[in-house]
Amino acid sequence: HILDDRQILTVGAGFTRETVISTRFYPRKTLSDGYFYAQHEWHPTLRWNILTGLRYDRPSAYHDQLSPKIAAEYRPGRRLSVRASVGTGYKAPDFEQLYLNFSNPVVGYSVLGNQEVAAGLARMEAEGQISQVFIDSGETTAGLLPESSIAWNAGATYRAAAGWQLAVNLFRNDISNLIDTRVIAAKINGQSVY
Repeated sequence: HILDDRQILTVGAGFTRETVISTRFYPRKTLSDGYFYAQHEWHPTLRWNILTGLRYDRPSAYHDQLSPKIAAEYRPGRRLSVRASVGTGYKAPDFEQLYLNFSNPVVGYSVLGNQEVAAGLARMEAEGQISQVFIDSGETTAGLLPESSIAWNAGATYRAAAGWQLAVNLFRNDISNLIDTRVIAAKINGQSVY
């Protein structure tokens, strides 16, 4: 929505619901996520552009999250622009990261979601498939937390009359509860359990 000749407001909302029935996700699993976002772009003068935004996530398996951001750009002249921003991010674990239970029959590796690790490792150990476990039993029962971050960014761009430009950008991202893939066990066939 164009509020006036200097302001633009963008809003949106959405809802996703995922249900999977598969041998890789047993028993049937369902996740949903509702979200709302709003962004306000403001040009108080010809030299300034200020952007503020907000996103609200409500995943079914985790806590609600509010993620704000603010960014500004200043143009002291036609050729130079300086900008800075700070914002937060949020990512809830997805189906695979939580519930996947897959073993590749040809290559022999296995992939387990966080909620399947304890039962999956116990089953593979009982079947004699595991040669070494790299995590302790407390880690197998710990829940996978949502990933959150705060990002800082500052930069400047100079556009020369000859057509070339020089851009400098500095950034820092601080991430908590990074969701990643790890080797948790070795199988007797030489492959890994992830």
